[in-house]
Amino acid sequence: MKPIQLLIGLLSLAYASINLNAQSPSDTVKVSYKGKNYKVSPKRDPEEQERSTTWKILDTVKGEMVLIRVISKTDDGKSWDKESSATYKDSGKRQYHLFKEKLANKEKFIKTYFVPTIELGFLSSMNENSNDDKLEPTVGKSTFSSLNLIRQTMNLSHNKFFLSYGLNFNRNTIRYSNKQQVQYLDNNGYIQTAIDTINTYKRNNFSVNYIAIPLLLEYHSKSDKFKIAAGAEFGFNGKSSIYQKGTRKEGSFTQTNRYDLKINPTQINALLRIEVHQVAIYARYSVTEMYKTDAYATNTNPNRHLFSVGICLFGI
Repeated sequence: MKPIQLLIGLLSLAYASINLNAQSPSDTVKVSYKGKNYKVSPKRDPEEQERSTTWKILDTVKGEMVLIRVISKTDDGKSWDKESSATYKDSGKRQYHLFKEKLANKEKFIKTYFVPTIELGFLSSMNENSNDDKLEPTVGKSTFSSLNLIRQTMNLSHNKFFLSYGLNFNRNTIRYSNKQQVQYLDNNGYIQTAIDTINTYKRNNFSVNYIAIPLLLEYHSKSDKFKIAAGAEFGFNGKSSIYQKGTRKEGSFTQTNRYDLKINPTQINALLRIEVHQVAIYARYSVTEMYKTDAYATNTNPNRHLFSVGICLFGI
């Protein structure tokens, strides 16, 4: 029996034809396309003159269908393209990467992204105790925004699982139902609220800002039409400020006050992002409390935790 030869051909992106000789009847050939491996044995049944296997692979980046057909047949000395097959006949290789021009640009283990991504959403809070409803953020008016300044991803497994981390600037803007409500620290250093009867506020926004580092595990589907990321976000350097705009006897005024309201300087968030067909949403919950433990008198601390939900611009 003549040696069995194997033809890999009919690769249709635009046009291509590739022949490859197996070295022995027991050989298998592995075709690798963008990290996905396909194996085939050229062994045929004695009564078979030819055996073929075909794969269709959708290249979602180029929007083209790749057709791979592997044929094993007896060499009759006439029907084979000797010139093209001879190129690889003595190479000893059992793996052939399609689209050789892509090898130089194959996926890196670590990628860095400098294009900013943005999160926008609504903000509220959850309290472990109902001792301070007056400072509850107004749902629909309180907002959250995040600017991702830099991001890196580590390719853990075949472009499916990634570890991502980066640097964010997070801003929590809290608005209360009564614009005349102000908060301050009393002589004992505890948070108190009062109704301002001197000034008339058009805006009275309380903001809490953090520099944050997210650490997320991501899963991307084969077609990249579904992505999910979950993990923790570590915030530090927490600062608070109050932006007020309104009128008083002397006329209109605009002022920004930055003073300590005993905001927790560190923050740990549980973070979830989901993207389906390039539409991405997020949910973020602060595991740590918004205020320091000594911000309230004994048994009056509501143990407030911020949370927000919204959209992710430019993906997860």
